[in-house]
Amino acid sequence: MTTIDIFLKPALDIVLFYHCFPYSNRLYTIQGLNYNTYGLSFENDYNLLPHHFNFDLLYSTDFKNNSNFNFGLEKDVRFSDSFYLNLRASFETANFNNLQYHSYKLNLEKSVHLFTKTDYEEIQIISGHINYDGLSKNKDFGYGAGFKKSIVRNVKLGTSFIHWQKFNEFNVNASYNWRRWNISDNYKHLANYEEFQLGLGYSFYF
Repeated sequence: MTTIDIFLKPALDIVLFYHCFPYSNRLYTIQGLNYNTYGLSFENDYNLLPHHFNFDLLYSTDFKNNSNFNFGLEKDVRFSDSFYLNLRASFETANFNNLQYHSYKLNLEKSVHLFTKTDYEEIQIISGHINYDGLSKNKDFGYGAGFKKSIVRNVKLGTSFIHWQKFNEFNVNASYNWRRWNISDNYKHLANYEEFQLGLGYSFYF
């Protein structure tokens, strides 16, 4: 008879878990070409405000008469596992060539498939109120629409159009991401206000 002895030896397995946190903060240096302004912009995705609110703010100035300030607050509102909307409220004010305006906007955004089943496009419905003290004085409500899409890897384009009572507002923006770095271009035309801003940003986590 053959006897087989079996010995059990304890083994120690070391398993390493690597957690990759998304870069939730972005800091930009901003330059306005038309009004010769310089400033900073900061964006946070979810980890500073309660209830997963995102926010962004921007301030730029020429240290004389021209300045620009923006503040935005947004949140994803989820109705089910497969359906959610992005809700954004923003305030913007600018002083330029001894003129000024103040605008308040509410954006409703939804990601959809328009062209292919693998790529998403973002559709926006925009409403707001403006107080424009420029050459065309206006205090009224407005409405409009916006569109965003990634065209190639790491490049995203967006545009929006808002109709106010006596004039229109037109915005175009583009961004390129490379690792932690971001390059952004923003163009705005609003009655007598016209500005082209360049931004260089860096993403980080804390």
